[in-house]
Amino acid sequence: MSRILVAEDDVHIAEMIVFTLTRAGHEVVHAADGGQAVLALDESSFDLVLLDLMMPVMSGLELLRGLKADRSRMGIPVVILSARSREKDVELGRAAGAVDYLTKPFSLSELVTRVERALLS
Repeated sequence: MSRILVAEDDVHIAEMIVFTLTRAGHEVVHAADGGQAVLALDESSFDLVLLDLMMPVMSGLELLRGLKADRSRMGIPVVILSARSREKDVELGRAAGAVDYLTKPFSLSELVTRVERALLS
């Protein structure tokens, strides 16, 4: 079982993700904004972070850059979940260190597939 942090400010999307990944056998923690995500990362270890880009308190991109700059956390794979679908946004996410980029709306089966693949990376 993997521990996954879901940083997503949309409650409905977050509930759907948490339910789906829990059913897939993962332990899932939800953070409603970038600040809560930082606190969760400080309090516990995670095998993967699912990260929305547009969140209050701290953007997903800021959080991702902070993770990759921290030697103790730089190895945690990050998958971005975002409504931003322009090629430039995808390139920025990957350049910042994301292993994958999934645009909203997404299918739940695709989400599980991408999470499993990222956990193997």
